[in-house]
Amino acid sequence: VAASEGGERREADRGYSIDLEEAIARAVRSANIDLLRSLLDSLPVPAADPAERVGPDSREEAEADLASGLRGTAVRLFAEFPKESASLAARLSRARLMPPGASIVEVSLLLAELAGMREGAKKSHNTALADRIRAFISERYGDPDLGLAMVADKFRFSENYLSNLYKEQTGECVSEAIESTRIAAAKAALSGNGGPLDLIAAATGYRRVASFRRAFTRAVRVSPSDYRKSP
Repeated sequence: VAASEGGERREADRGYSIDLEEAIARAVRSANIDLLRSLLDSLPVPAADPAERVGPDSREEAEADLASGLRGTAVRLFAEFPKESASLAARLSRARLMPPGASIVEVSLLLAELAGMREGAKKSHNTALADRIRAFISERYGDPDLGLAMVADKFRFSENYLSNLYKEQTGECVSEAIESTRIAAAKAALSGNGGPLDLIAAATGYRRVASFRRAFTRAVRVSPSDYRKSP
Protein backbone atom coordinates (compact mmCIF):
# COMPACT_ATOMS: atom_id res chain seq x y z
CA VAL A 1 0.00 0.00 0.00
CA ALA A 2 2.77 2.42 0.97
CA ALA A 3 4.42 2.19 -2.45
CA SER A 4 1.19 2.68 -4.38
CA GLU A 5 0.08 5.57 -2.19
CA GLY A 6 3.45 7.24 -1.78
CA GLY A 7 2.65 9.86 -4.40
CA GLU A 8 -0.30 11.03 -2.39
CA ARG A 9 1.78 12.69 0.33
CA ARG A 10 1.81 16.47 0.09
CA GLU A 11 2.98 19.59 1.83
CA ALA A 12 -0.59 20.80 2.24
CA ASP A 13 -3.72 19.93 0.27
CA ARG A 14 -6.51 22.40 -0.03
CA GLY A 15 -8.33 22.49 3.32
CA TYR A 16 -6.52 19.45 4.73
CA SER A 17 -3.79 21.24 6.63
CA ILE A 18 -0.61 19.77 8.06
CA ASP A 19 -1.92 20.66 11.53
CA LEU A 20 -5.13 18.70 10.96
CA GLU A 21 -3.21 15.73 9.59
CA GLU A 22 -0.86 15.70 12.59
CA ALA A 23 -3.80 15.97 15.00
CA ILE A 24 -5.46 12.96 13.35
CA ALA A 25 -2.19 11.00 13.49
CA ARG A 26 -1.71 11.83 17.20
CA ALA A 27 -5.27 10.78 17.99
CA VAL A 28 -4.74 7.39 16.32
CA ARG A 29 -1.32 6.84 17.95
CA SER A 30 -2.72 7.60 21.40
CA ALA A 31 -5.91 5.58 20.74
CA ASN A 32 -7.98 8.67 21.57
CA ILE A 33 -11.09 7.57 19.70
CA ASP A 34 -13.33 10.43 20.86
CA LEU A 35 -10.82 13.04 19.66
CA LEU A 36 -10.34 11.19 16.37
CA ARG A 37 -14.06 11.12 15.69
CA SER A 38 -14.27 14.82 16.42
CA LEU A 39 -11.41 15.53 14.02
CA LEU A 40 -12.88 13.34 11.28
CA ASP A 41 -16.25 15.03 11.73
CA SER A 42 -14.50 18.36 11.19
CA LEU A 43 -12.92 17.35 7.88
CA PRO A 44 -13.36 20.17 5.34
CA VAL A 45 -15.52 18.16 2.93
CA PRO A 46 -16.61 20.53 0.13
CA ALA A 47 -20.27 21.48 0.19
CA ALA A 48 -22.54 19.93 -2.44
CA ASP A 49 -25.10 22.72 -2.16
CA PRO A 50 -25.25 24.60 -5.49
CA ALA A 51 -25.92 27.77 -3.53
CA GLU A 52 -22.39 27.57 -2.08
CA ARG A 53 -19.76 29.57 -3.89
CA VAL A 54 -17.85 26.49 -5.00
CA GLY A 55 -18.17 25.39 -8.61
CA PRO A 56 -18.64 21.68 -9.37
CA ASP A 57 -15.14 21.36 -10.82
CA SER A 58 -13.54 23.12 -7.88
CA ARG A 59 -15.62 21.06 -5.44
CA GLU A 60 -14.62 17.78 -7.06
CA GLU A 61 -10.98 18.81 -7.14
CA ALA A 62 -11.05 19.83 -3.48
CA GLU A 63 -12.77 16.57 -2.54
CA ALA A 64 -10.16 14.57 -4.48
CA ASP A 65 -7.37 16.49 -2.72
CA LEU A 66 -8.91 15.72 0.68
CA ALA A 67 -9.35 12.03 -0.15
CA SER A 68 -5.74 11.85 -1.36
CA GLY A 69 -4.40 13.56 1.76
CA LEU A 70 -6.44 11.39 4.10
CA ARG A 71 -5.25 8.22 2.36
CA GLY A 72 -1.68 9.47 2.72
CA THR A 73 -2.24 9.86 6.47
CA ALA A 74 -3.61 6.31 6.64
CA VAL A 75 -0.61 4.92 4.71
CA ARG A 76 1.73 6.62 7.14
CA LEU A 77 -0.08 5.26 10.20
CA PHE A 78 -0.46 1.77 8.75
CA ALA A 79 3.31 1.69 8.29
CA GLU A 80 3.79 2.63 11.96
CA PHE A 81 1.45 -0.10 13.22
CA PRO A 82 1.72 -3.01 10.74
CA LYS A 83 0.39 -5.64 13.12
CA GLU A 84 -2.79 -3.75 13.90
CA SER A 85 -3.31 -2.53 10.32
CA ALA A 86 -2.63 -5.78 8.44
CA SER A 87 -6.31 -6.72 8.22
CA LEU A 88 -7.21 -3.22 7.01
CA ALA A 89 -4.57 -2.82 4.28
CA ALA A 90 -6.61 -4.38 1.48
CA ARG A 91 -9.51 -2.03 2.21
CA LEU A 92 -7.16 0.94 2.08
CA SER A 93 -5.96 -0.18 -1.36
CA ARG A 94 -9.56 -0.47 -2.57
CA ALA A 95 -10.37 2.97 -1.17
CA ARG A 96 -7.90 4.41 -3.66
CA LEU A 97 -10.17 3.26 -6.50
CA MET A 98 -13.35 4.71 -5.00
CA PRO A 99 -14.85 8.09 -5.88
CA PRO A 100 -13.37 10.78 -3.59
CA GLY A 101 -16.44 11.11 -1.38
CA ALA A 102 -16.70 7.37 -0.79
CA SER A 103 -12.94 7.17 -0.29
CA ILE A 104 -13.09 9.82 2.44
CA VAL A 105 -15.81 7.88 4.26
CA GLU A 106 -13.97 4.55 3.94
CA VAL A 107 -10.58 5.88 5.05
CA SER A 108 -12.23 7.66 7.99
CA LEU A 109 -13.71 4.32 9.04
CA LEU A 110 -10.34 2.62 8.64
CA LEU A 111 -8.61 5.21 10.83
CA ALA A 112 -11.30 4.80 13.50
CA GLU A 113 -10.83 1.01 13.39
CA LEU A 114 -7.06 1.37 13.65
CA ALA A 115 -7.47 3.64 16.68
CA GLY A 116 -9.75 1.03 18.24
CA MET A 117 -7.14 -1.65 17.64
CA ARG A 118 -4.49 0.60 19.17
CA GLU A 119 -6.74 1.04 22.21
CA GLY A 120 -7.00 -2.74 22.57
CA ALA A 121 -3.24 -3.16 22.20
CA LYS A 122 -2.63 -0.39 24.72
CA LYS A 123 -5.00 -1.95 27.26
CA SER A 124 -3.40 -5.37 26.75
CA HIS A 125 0.06 -3.90 27.25
CA ASN A 126 -1.01 -2.02 30.39
CA THR A 127 -2.66 -5.11 31.86
CA ALA A 128 0.49 -7.15 31.25
CA LEU A 129 2.62 -4.39 32.78
CA ALA A 130 0.42 -4.26 35.90
CA ASP A 131 0.81 -8.04 36.24
CA ARG A 132 4.59 -7.70 36.00
CA ILE A 133 4.60 -4.96 38.63
CA ARG A 134 2.48 -7.13 40.93
CA ALA A 135 4.88 -10.05 40.43
CA PHE A 136 7.86 -7.81 41.19
CA ILE A 137 6.24 -6.64 44.42
CA SER A 138 5.51 -10.25 45.42
CA GLU A 139 9.14 -11.12 44.81
CA ARG A 140 10.69 -8.13 46.57
CA TYR A 141 8.28 -7.25 49.40
CA GLY A 142 10.89 -8.28 51.99
CA ASP A 143 13.25 -5.52 50.84
CA PRO A 144 12.73 -2.52 53.17
CA ASP A 145 13.78 -0.20 50.31
CA LEU A 146 10.93 -1.39 48.10
CA GLY A 147 8.72 1.53 47.19
CA LEU A 148 7.35 3.47 44.22
CA ALA A 149 10.81 4.79 43.32
CA MET A 150 12.31 1.30 43.10
CA VAL A 151 9.40 -0.06 41.07
CA ALA A 152 9.48 2.91 38.67
CA ASP A 153 13.22 2.49 38.23
CA LYS A 154 12.83 -1.23 37.58
CA PHE A 155 10.30 -0.66 34.79
CA ARG A 156 11.89 2.57 33.51
CA PHE A 157 8.87 4.81 33.88
CA SER A 158 8.40 8.03 35.80
CA GLU A 159 6.93 7.54 39.26
CA ASN A 160 3.84 9.56 38.35
CA TYR A 161 3.15 7.62 35.14
CA LEU A 162 3.69 4.22 36.72
CA SER A 163 1.58 5.09 39.77
CA ASN A 164 -1.33 6.29 37.62
CA LEU A 165 -1.11 3.29 35.29
CA TYR A 166 -1.06 0.77 38.14
CA LYS A 167 -3.98 2.40 39.92
CA GLU A 168 -5.97 2.55 36.68
CA GLN A 169 -5.40 -1.17 36.11
CA THR A 170 -5.80 -2.48 39.67
CA GLY A 171 -7.69 0.15 41.65
CA GLU A 172 -4.91 0.51 44.22
CA CYS A 173 -1.71 2.53 44.54
CA VAL A 174 1.69 0.88 44.30
CA SER A 175 2.32 1.72 47.96
CA GLU A 176 -0.97 0.06 48.92
CA ALA A 177 -0.03 -3.03 46.92
CA ILE A 178 3.32 -3.24 48.69
CA GLU A 179 1.78 -2.92 52.14
CA SER A 180 -1.04 -5.39 51.44
CA THR A 181 1.52 -7.93 50.17
CA ARG A 182 3.65 -7.46 53.28
CA ILE A 183 0.66 -7.78 55.59
CA ALA A 184 -0.54 -10.94 53.82
CA ALA A 185 2.92 -12.48 54.26
CA ALA A 186 2.99 -11.42 57.91
CA LYS A 187 -0.44 -12.98 58.56
CA ALA A 188 0.75 -16.24 57.04
CA ALA A 189 3.88 -16.19 59.20
CA LEU A 190 1.91 -15.42 62.36
CA SER A 191 -0.60 -18.17 61.64
CA GLY A 192 2.19 -20.61 61.02
CA ASN A 193 4.19 -19.67 64.12
CA GLY A 194 6.90 -18.15 61.97
CA GLY A 195 9.08 -17.01 64.83
CA PRO A 196 9.38 -13.85 66.95
CA LEU A 197 7.90 -10.58 65.78
CA ASP A 198 11.24 -8.99 65.03
CA LEU A 199 12.09 -11.75 62.53
CA ILE A 200 8.65 -11.56 60.92
CA ALA A 201 8.95 -7.78 60.68
CA ALA A 202 12.36 -8.04 59.02
CA ALA A 203 11.20 -10.77 56.63
CA THR A 204 8.26 -8.68 55.48
CA GLY A 205 10.21 -5.49 54.81
CA TYR A 206 9.91 -3.54 58.06
CA ARG A 207 13.07 -2.13 59.61
CA ARG A 208 11.54 -1.74 63.07
CA VAL A 209 9.11 -3.91 65.00
CA ALA A 210 7.20 -0.79 66.05
CA SER A 211 6.60 0.14 62.40
CA PHE A 212 5.46 -3.41 61.69
CA ARG A 213 3.04 -3.37 64.63
CA ARG A 214 1.52 -0.06 63.54
CA ALA A 215 1.12 -1.13 59.92
CA PHE A 216 -0.33 -4.53 60.85
CA THR A 217 -2.78 -3.12 63.40
CA ARG A 218 -3.91 -0.42 60.97
CA ALA A 219 -4.57 -2.99 58.23
CA VAL A 220 -5.96 -5.92 60.23
CA ARG A 221 -7.56 -4.04 63.15
CA VAL A 222 -5.80 -6.24 65.70
CA SER A 223 -2.20 -6.32 66.86
CA PRO A 224 0.20 -8.99 65.53
CA SER A 225 0.28 -10.62 68.97
CA ASP A 226 -3.51 -10.80 69.23
CA TYR A 227 -3.72 -12.10 65.66
CA ARG A 228 -1.29 -14.89 66.55
CA LYS A 229 -3.44 -15.84 69.53
CA SER A 230 -6.67 -15.94 67.54
CA PRO A 231 -7.98 -19.36 66.46
